This record gives sequence, structure tokens and C-alpha cells, in this order.
Amino acid sequence: MSRTVLLTATALSVVAALVLGMAIAPLLNVGEQPLTTLTGAVGGALPGEELGTRGTVHSPAYVEWGFGNRSVISVVGEGVATVEPDRVRISIAIETAELAKSPEEAYSYVVTRAKKVIEALKSLEGVVSITTSGVTLAPRYRWKEGSQQLLGYYASYALTVVTDIDTAGKAVATAVDLGNATVKGMYLEASPDRLKKAKLEALEAAAVNAREKAETVAKALGMALGRPISVSVGYAVTPIPVRYTTVKTVEYGGSQPLPVETGEGIKVRATVTVVFELVG
Repeated sequence: MSRTVLLTATALSVVAALVLGMAIAPLLNVGEQPLTTLTGAVGGALPGEELGTRGTVHSPAYVEWGFGNRSVISVVGEGVATVEPDRVRISIAIETAELAKSPEEAYSYVVTRAKKVIEALKSLEGVVSITTSGVTLAPRYRWKEGSQQLLGYYASYALTVVTDIDTAGKAVATAVDLGNATVKGMYLEASPDRLKKAKLEALEAAAVNAREKAETVAKALGMALGRPISVSVGYAVTPIPVRYTTVKTVEYGGSQPLPVETGEGIKVRATVTVVFELVG
């Protein structure tokens, strides 16, 4: 099992601060007046000018005059980094093949098969984690002549299995062969160390993008860019779904291990929102 590495908001802020050319201490200064309102979208008219004389800047940037005797601009920088996936998250469901006559029978059916699948998966090299994600046991009815008629009992046992890329096909084949399982979904993921590096790269790119936007707008307004007043960061990681097909054949004696292609990689997107002071 690998240890999860958490990327804290403080660490992200430090990276953004370094890229923006400022120390982290001013960001933590409790005496700094908070920015609560931003008005006047860039691209509108400056005082004494007609709308459109300076052009329109299509970016999330806002300017306010007279905030605490200061003019400020808020920009949102965006950055993207790509990380090659090295893991697959597999959702597996072991379900009753047909409705059972009693709750005990339905429960026993799925639990017996789930135990076999779990033990077999534990023996596979490359399995990172196995988690029970849900158990369902419920009666099934049908309406007949205005009343409910009990048909039997349904049960399912859901597992979430994380493996490395090379083991994913074997894990799916094992679950299908031993548990008559159904694969509900597969997603490509990156291990914590890889993901952490990609987050920092995306964050650095977003911070640079934020400064470039602010400098462009400040220059267009005939002003200079001052120091950053506040910085906030965020990021998003979207797992890649895997399209799969499990085939049972007599020739191979079971489910064929399926190949997994990693594609172009996982995109990690970061945003850095910075409020700069305008000078001039």
C-alpha cells in the first residue's frame, strides 16, 4: 500500500507566492484590510472616457477605484499540467444471478463469492487497495390484481479495487471468473506522488498566467502593477474513464485479461486568483 500525500492549501499558496514574486508573510498579515467588493469589469469605460476606447479584455479581471484609497485589480490565472496515469480504479458488483427465496440465501450467495474474489485479488501483485463500497439486500415485488406479490430477494456486494496499469485486466478477469461479477466502471488515476508534482506544475503556470493578465490590463489602463494583496488557489483533477469489454469464451477458459491504454494522460487544472494593487 502506498501512503497518500496531501497537498495542503498552505503549500499551494507558498508556490503561488513565490511565482508572483512576493513573500508568504504579507498574505498572512491579519492587519491587511480584506477585499470584499470588486466592481467595474475591465473593458468598460474609465472615468471621463467613452465605452470601448481602450478595447475589451476577455478575461476574469476586475478593477475598482477608491478601495481604501487604492486601485486594485483581481485576475484569475489558469494553468494545466498533464500526468501519466499509473493506476486503475475498478468498481465491481457481485449480484445474485436470480432472485433468492429468502434473505439469507441471497446474502449467502453474494458474500460467498465476494470472499473468493477478495482472497484472489489479494494474491495478485500490483493490487494497491480493496474496499467494500456497498452491500444491498432487498425484496422484489410485482403488482398483481391490485396488491404486491413477493417475487424473491436480491443482493449485491460492491467492491472498489485500485491496481497498477498492468494488473487491471487480471483483476477484472478474476472478479468475473470467481464471483460472476459485473464491472460497473473503470477510471485511470495517478498515484499521489505523481499527482502532487502535476498539481504544483499547474499551479505555477496559473500564477504566471495571473501576473501576465494583470500586467496586460494595467498597461492598457496606463498604470503600473503593484504588489499582490491577496492570493487564493484551487485545482481540479478529472479521472479518465476506461471503455472495456469482458469476453467469456470456452477456448480461453474464462475472461480474457483486457488491455488498458492510458491515452494522452490526466489533465490537472489549477486556478490562482490574485488581487494586485494598481499604481499610477
